[in-house]
Formats: sequence, structure tokens, C-alpha cells
Amino acid sequence: MIYSQFARVLKHMNRMDEAELSLRRGLIILLRPTALSGYPHPKLRGGFDRYRKILLEMSLSEEEIDRRFKELGKEAGFDAESYDRLLRSMGTQ
Repeated sequence: MIYSQFARVLKHMNRMDEAELSLRRGLIILLRPTALSGYPHPKLRGGFDRYRKILLEMSLSEEEIDRRFKELGKEAGFDAESYDRLLRSMGTQ
């Protein structure tokens, strides 16, 4: 997806904050229909993996990474319980 490709370019330019924001925007785009339909987008797992990887490369703590993942769910319109279930099913928690 375009956000992932743009994030890769930004990462190579050592613009990690902007790369993280690009991946975040792409994930929200994938998460919104998932929240509405209850069915995960096929590219969602890969998006979660890339997002976690860049957060780790930014040397963020696990607590901060978890907080950012939870913010994604809120922004996409999930209730906390449904989003936690989705994250567990994707292997991100």
C-alpha cells in the first residue's frame, strides 16, 4: 500500500517520526472497515507487523508501543474489547 511504501522511503531518510505517522495513517484506513464489518482486512496483519517494527526501531518501550496500538483502535472506531480481541487474533498482544 502507498502509506507503507512512503514510510519505507522516510525510514531510509532517517525520518522515523514521519515514517511512523505514515504507517499509522495506513493502518487506520485498514482498521475502519474492519471495525464496521467485524472482518479483518487481509493486509492488516502485515501492517501491524510493520508498525510494531518501526516503533521498536524508534527505541520505544513496550508500554509506549501498547499505548500507540490502543490509540489506533480508538481512532478507527473500535470499542476496547473488540479491538483487544482483534489484536490477540492478529498476534500483536
